[in-house]
Amino acid sequence: MSKKIVLLISIALIMAMVFSFSLAGCKEEAVEEEVTEETVEEEAVEETVEEEAVEEEVAEEEITSEPMIIDLWAHSGNPADAFMALADLYTAEHPNITFNMTTHTVDNYKIVSPLAIQNGQEKLDIIWYWASLASDWPTNGWVLDLKEYLDPSIWDDVVDGALNQYTTSEGNIYFTPQAGHFLGLLFYNTDIFEELGIEMGTNIPASEDDFIEICDKLNQAGYEGVSIGNVGKSWMTHITTALIAQNMSPEEESTAGYWASLSKEEQLEKAEIWKSDAVIDGFKVLDKYAKAGCFIKDANIIDWDPARELFVEGKAAMFMDGTWGINLIRDMADEDFNFSVSYLAPNSDGNGQISSKFGGGYAVPSYVKEKSPEKIPVIMDFLSKQYTEEYYIAAMEVQQGVPASKNLPEEYIDANYDPVLKKIISDAGERGMQLYLTLSWDAEFSAKFADVSAAVLGQTMTPEEAANELYEIVVKLAEERE
Repeated sequence: MSKKIVLLISIALIMAMVFSFSLAGCKEEAVEEEVTEETVEEEAVEETVEEEAVEEEVAEEEITSEPMIIDLWAHSGNPADAFMALADLYTAEHPNITFNMTTHTVDNYKIVSPLAIQNGQEKLDIIWYWASLASDWPTNGWVLDLKEYLDPSIWDDVVDGALNQYTTSEGNIYFTPQAGHFLGLLFYNTDIFEELGIEMGTNIPASEDDFIEICDKLNQAGYEGVSIGNVGKSWMTHITTALIAQNMSPEEESTAGYWASLSKEEQLEKAEIWKSDAVIDGFKVLDKYAKAGCFIKDANIIDWDPARELFVEGKAAMFMDGTWGINLIRDMADEDFNFSVSYLAPNSDGNGQISSKFGGGYAVPSYVKEKSPEKIPVIMDFLSKQYTEEYYIAAMEVQQGVPASKNLPEEYIDANYDPVLKKIISDAGERGMQLYLTLSWDAEFSAKFADVSAAVLGQTMTPEEAANELYEIVVKLAEERE
């Protein structure tokens, strides 16, 4: 009996040992499989990294390895010089890339550029142009939507006011905004205002009545109010458009600001915007200021330079101009002439945003994609650098203006910008920016707008009559379209 028990125990031990060895073998096989799988995964990761490195290398080759010529267009003067400043920086990084510049005088440029964009026969890869004058270019498919090609992060570097003006209602961007300007600014002689004890500042005048009171005090002291040279019947529109835009809803402002991009049917459907309450109320404020003696009496019969002279000679206490006018005042005035800047009073709803226009921008003709697709990576790489600190400083060294880039250092602005321009930039952060209503989409409409503005200023036309004439001209022009 004891032998049987010993035998059974021996068999049980043997079976336990076999089972244990089997488990160990399985575990070893499992470990080997896991190691093998991990090795495969690691090899796959290494292959992916290598492939990505190769792809990056290929992309880099597309930008740097082959000699290439990029043809730029801009009108002569600052836009062309600033454009080439950026091009020189890029060529320093990529010596194989050469930039050629074609320039025309301003008036000629406005004629030849739209033709070149359409026909695709010119040597043209990137063009500087006024986005506000080219609202039909995207509609007609003449320029590329840059949001499809540029890294989305580039738009984080653009000042909101500039980006909003260059973004369509569909969210597309066809021009990259450069430096901008503010318009309808009230430059004032600080010595005269201090002499009379009249306060003026970022938020003063605070209302239309406040502005009229200021004008009245100046008139009583023997000074004229706002000097403006409207002999060409165009400069008054800077004030008129600002007064009208203040009263418009964002939708109305967008519609009126990009009128040329609307179809014939849309223009006819929305034509009444030009005789809306917003337009009439804008003309009413102009009429109110004119009656109160807020403008010089000869505004409609003198030109711009004589109007500026009245200001720097101390005969008029204020002068209306844009940011570009700061240097013109400095050049004309004596060194001891002191002036600062304020703004048109806010409307009854408290909207006192400063009229602004980021006029010029870079665009890429659509035909480049078909004719020279190999240039697209280089062009987009070049455009992607324009808002970086180094590139933007280079542009501002040539063409100083209201920055469109958030990367222009405050130290640079403090060291290089005129004190009055620095104040405007700072004030815009407080008051906000509104879109300047571009009127030059049609010469006949622009002339009509200038005529009715001058008539309201001269007290020969009512605000309602002025608005109705704008309505009639836009309907006429829309009906004449094919």
